[in-house]
Amino acid sequence: MSVFRIILSMLFFCGCVIFLYFSIHLLYLKPIKSPVIFVVDRHETARQVSKRLQAENLISSEFVFRAALKITNTDKKIRAGVYQFLPDLSLLSLLKMLTRDSGVLLKITIPEGWTTVQIINYLSEIQGIEKSLSLERESQRYFLPETYYFYPPISEDKVLEMMVNQAQKRIKNISAGLLPFPLKTFEEVVTLAAIIEKETALDWEKPIIAGVFLNRLRKGIPLQADPTVAYAVSQGTGMLNRSLTRLDLKFPSPYNTYLNKGLPPGPICHPGWKSIEAVLKPQQSTLLYFVKNSEGGHTFAQTIKAHNQNVKKYRLLSIVK
Repeated sequence: MSVFRIILSMLFFCGCVIFLYFSIHLLYLKPIKSPVIFVVDRHETARQVSKRLQAENLISSEFVFRAALKITNTDKKIRAGVYQFLPDLSLLSLLKMLTRDSGVLLKITIPEGWTTVQIINYLSEIQGIEKSLSLERESQRYFLPETYYFYPPISEDKVLEMMVNQAQKRIKNISAGLLPFPLKTFEEVVTLAAIIEKETALDWEKPIIAGVFLNRLRKGIPLQADPTVAYAVSQGTGMLNRSLTRLDLKFPSPYNTYLNKGLPPGPICHPGWKSIEAVLKPQQSTLLYFVKNSEGGHTFAQTIKAHNQNVKKYRLLSIVK
């Protein structure tokens, strides 16, 4: 056998080995055993993505993956996004996914009654949402608590913008003539609704409590709403993991409605639409007071004497329990 044929045979053999090696890694080795979410950031390079895939045991060979990207001229076509890799996904299929739109929707749910701080903390923990906002800039905007869907990657600014727009769609149908006296703006409606949101989780109670607070505002009586004190004492986080004390009721803050008449400077949380509707359609009454009862709701009263009796009953029942 001539030297040329020997070299040719060796090259053919090496080519077969390389082809077999690539084929095995591209088509047959499938390390993913359970569904995995993988996020590609906007600024990541193909090299960085390859290293993470290997480090997280999602591909069998970083070398083969990068070589395949080069051969197919797709090393600069990896798209940012959130991907769901299913079990038994081949490296070749994974490569195709990463060079197309991820198609995975992000679902986020904002609970009623969360503060801006809580919403931002929540968004910062979600893969596919990029940090971009300033807390100070967001503190005065109303975000409608709902479930939202997004195509990632998306910035926090864009997420909150969508939440604001959703609120605006609801608000635009509300005319100034629908605002109950003495409220003058929708911002004041949201501010009062936020207090109601924190006072009760019972939707049927909300119009009653709205009527109580509006009666107090008309008469110039301080609202004396505990949630506003909790908001003040917690420095606006809305997370006070203890009961209020008598000393808390004297906490100096424009949000403390025990010390200040009228509404606080702004909402203490982002209320749900039921609380806003309660303010817009309050139950008409002469009630001025309410206190928690043993059934998870509240007991209402017209006079301070009747209210004090209700408070005593509630405290006695609490001691007995």
